[in-house]
Amino acid sequence: IEARNYKIDSYQEEIDVNKDVKKSINEELLKLQKDKASLEEQVGFLNGEIQKTLNKIYENETQILEIKDKIIKNEKEVEEVKKKILKNTKLLKERLVIMYKMGDAQKVEVLLSSKNFNDFLSRNKMMTTITKNDKSLIQTLKTDKEKLDKLINELNGQKKVLEITKQNLKKEKSDLDSQKSVKDKLLNEVRAKEGEKSKKIEELDKYISDYESKISEKISEKRSLQEKKESLQSEIADLERKIEEEAEEARLEALRIKKAELDEINTSTHNHGNGQLAWPTDATYISSYFGWRSGFTLQDGSWYNGGFHTGVDLAGPLGTNIYAAEDGVVTFAGWNDYGYGNLIIIDHGNGMTTRYAHLNSVPVSVGQRVSRGQYIAPMGTTGYSTGSHLHFEVRINGEAQNPLSYIR
Repeated sequence: IEARNYKIDSYQEEIDVNKDVKKSINEELLKLQKDKASLEEQVGFLNGEIQKTLNKIYENETQILEIKDKIIKNEKEVEEVKKKILKNTKLLKERLVIMYKMGDAQKVEVLLSSKNFNDFLSRNKMMTTITKNDKSLIQTLKTDKEKLDKLINELNGQKKVLEITKQNLKKEKSDLDSQKSVKDKLLNEVRAKEGEKSKKIEELDKYISDYESKISEKISEKRSLQEKKESLQSEIADLERKIEEEAEEARLEALRIKKAELDEINTSTHNHGNGQLAWPTDATYISSYFGWRSGFTLQDGSWYNGGFHTGVDLAGPLGTNIYAAEDGVVTFAGWNDYGYGNLIIIDHGNGMTTRYAHLNSVPVSVGQRVSRGQYIAPMGTTGYSTGSHLHFEVRINGEAQNPLSYIR
C-alpha cells in the first residue's frame, strides 16, 4: 500500500507539472488569440477599404467611358459640321464666281427683266439675301464647330483628370494590397503558432489523462488491498470472537441451568389459578430461549452484542395469529423505542404481566379488557429483530421469568 501511495504521489507531481506548463501555454494561446482577433479586424478593415477603392475605380472607369463616348459623339458632330461648312463654302464660292462672271450687265439684265417695280425690288433683294444667307450659314456652322471643339477640349480635360484619378486609385489599391499582404502574413504566422500551442495543449491533456488513469488504477489497487486487509482483519476478529463466544457460551449454559432451577423455585411460590398460561400464538417453533445468549446480526445488517434474553422467541410466518395468554387489561399498546418494536403489555393481576413484542401491527388499545386465547395482534418483525417472530415475556412484579415455566 505504501509503494502504491508513493506511485500515486509521483504521478500527481507529473500531473501538477504538466498542468503548470499547460497554464503557461494557455496564457500564450490567449495572447495569440487576441493578436489574431486584432489582425483579423485589421484585415477586414483593409478588405473594406480595398473594396471601396475598387468601387471608386469602377465608377472612375465608367465615367471615363462615358466621356469617351461623348467625345466620339461630339467629334462625329464636328466632322458633320466641317462637311457642311465645306459644302456651303463651296456653294458660296460657286455662286460668287457665277455672279462675278455675270458682271453688272448680267445683274442689270436680271433686274431689268422684272415685270414691274415691285418685282425689281424683290429680285434685287433676293440676290442680296442669297449672298447674306450663305455667309450667315457658314458663320453659324463655324460657331457650332468652335463650340464643339471647346466641348471636346473640356471633355478631354475631364478625361485627363479621371485618368489621373484612376492612376491614384490604382496606387491607393496597390498600397492597400501591400498592407493587407503584410497583415495576412502576420495573421498566418499567428494562426500557425496558435495551432502549435493548441496541439501542445492536446498533448499535455493526453499526458494528464494518462497519469490520472494511472492514479485511478493505483487507487483501485490500493482500495482492493485495503478491502482485502480489512477482510482479513475481520476474519481474524471473527475467529477471536468465536473463541471468546465458545468460552462464554459454556459459562452461560451453566448459568442458564442454574437460572432455570431458580425460576422453577420462583414459579412454585406464586398462585396463578391452574398454574399455566395459554400458548400465545399458532407458531410452535422456539427460535431463542430465556437466558444468556451470544451476539447475532439483526435484520438491517447491524450487529447485536447479545446479553440476557428476558423472554422466549416463537418464530412463524409474518401475520401469524397472536393471542392473550390469560384474562387481563391492556396497559400498553404501541411503539417501543427500546428494541421491542410494536408492543402490547397485558396486566393479569397479582403482579403478573405478559409482553408481546415485534408485532406487525397493534389492533388493541390501552384499557381494553381481553380474554384468555383472544386474538390481539399479527406476528411481525419490528424493532430489533432477525425475522418474523413473537418475543413473549412473563413478568412477576416487574421481574422477567422464564415463560416456559408458565405456558408448559
